[in-house]
Amino acid sequence: MAAAVVILIAYRLHCSREARKGVLPPTDEYLLSLDERLGRLHEERGGLARANGATQGRCDLLSQALERAHEDTAGGAIQYQVGDMLKSLERAEEVVSLHLAHRGE
Repeated sequence: MAAAVVILIAYRLHCSREARKGVLPPTDEYLLSLDERLGRLHEERGGLARANGATQGRCDLLSQALERAHEDTAGGAIQYQVGDMLKSLERAEEVVSLHLAHRGE
């Protein structure tokens, strides 16, 4: 309430200064149009806040999905690495057995 009184006093001072300069104060219609524009801005702001919240929620879901995919990929990569290591060991065993067989001849 105190803020409204201060704004009203400041507005009246502004109008009296402008009147001394020969500038007419704004009309009631103009003030009402300002009020309507402020109302629309608040509605748009609320809509933007809701859209921002929805976007943030989607970003969070995407982030979680990416984390899971990364974990799955990391798990898959580990499986591939283990598979590659097993193949390398099998090849090494073959090489060793061939080498030993060749030495034995």
